[in-house]
Amino acid sequence: MVSFATLIDQLSSEHADLLPCTDRLLTLAASDGAELRDAIEGCLARLQAPLEAHIAQEDDVLFPAYASASGGEGLVEQFRSEHRDIIALRDELLSALDDNTQKLGPVTARLAELLGDHMRREDMMLFPSARDALC
Repeated sequence: MVSFATLIDQLSSEHADLLPCTDRLLTLAASDGAELRDAIEGCLARLQAPLEAHIAQEDDVLFPAYASASGGEGLVEQFRSEHRDIIALRDELLSALDDNTQKLGPVTARLAELLGDHMRREDMMLFPSARDALC
């Protein structure tokens, strides 16, 4: 049996670990220089397997339970859709980083903004509501 309180705490903690990274990337995205590349390299490990595992925990465990307990998919479907956009932008970022293209700054900005906003909204709206419904 999943402890939803523990799962929500874990997901929130992972957000707290990643948010400084997204904030830094957003700040540096306009520069499109060596400092941006260094920041991306510093964040890459968290933006790959850990991000995918985090999204899987939300999409496959938390969201279905919350949707069932709250009687609807409305709120979680928005977050699921953003998860798909986040992974697509992350993959585009990896490609731009490898190809050394001019797209690196704009792609970094879009990913950092979406991911940061997404996590903050989950922390402020979804997680408290899920905690009320499931814990």
